[in-house]
This record gives sequence, structure tokens and C-alpha cells, in this order.
Amino acid sequence: MTCSASANLFVAGIVIFTAASVLSGLAQDPTQLILARAAQGLGAAVLAHQGLPIMLSVFPVERRGGVFAVYGILAGLAVVAGPTLGGFLVTHFGWRLVFASSSATSVGPLPANGPVHGRGYGRIPASGPSWRSGSRSRDPSP
Repeated sequence: MTCSASANLFVAGIVIFTAASVLSGLAQDPTQLILARAAQGLGAAVLAHQGLPIMLSVFPVERRGGVFAVYGILAGLAVVAGPTLGGFLVTHFGWRLVFASSSATSVGPLPANGPVHGRGYGRIPASGPSWRSGSRSRDPSP
């Protein structure tokens, strides 16, 4: 699968997940909530498997170890922080806020899709992005 196909599926999954989150928060009865949660699960299933192919196509081989480490750390933190934060929100503010917060945060990755489609940085060079003006590499080795 090409990076473009993975990115398109990623965006489709985010759109489905976000729309279903909004519908979950607006549900007026258990049936509506169950149907919206099923749609949310479909969106999550579509986008969940697209992150790694996108990272493989965007980052060069030399940088992938660090990228996958950050991805793993963030995924581990999400497993711990998600239920904790969700429990806090439900306890103090009501269950609808959980869906409102997931709707708001799931829109964040959409602008980052530009580099994947070639409208941004494209592939990230092995030496890393240039943080200074000029063409100096951040590589400390001579």
C-alpha cells in the first residue's frame, strides 16, 4: 500500500471517528449511543493500522528506531492516561464531555496530513530537520 493510500485511510478513519464521537455526545437514548459507539469503533479500526505505514514512508531507515520508540512511549502513556482522564471527566463533568474532548482532539492530526501528500516537507532527511537558518546539519559528528 502506498503512503498516499495509507494517508487517505488515516484521514477517513479520523473523519469517521470524529463524527461518531460527536454523535455519541449528542445521543438521547442508549440505542443511539450504542450505534454511535459502533461507528466510533469502525473509525478507530480504520485509522489504527495506518500510523506505521505512514511513518515507514515518511522517515528514512536511520531515523525509524527513534520514531518507533516515541510512538511506543506515547501509546503506552495513552493506555494509562486515557481511562484515568476519562474517569475524572465523567466523575466531575459528566459523560458527554468525554466525547466532546475526543472530538476536539481527533481533529488535530488532519493538518499534519499535508506533508504525507507532498504538500509539506515530504520525507524527513536522515540528518533531521534544520533548526537553524542555513544548511548546517545537526549531526555532531565531524
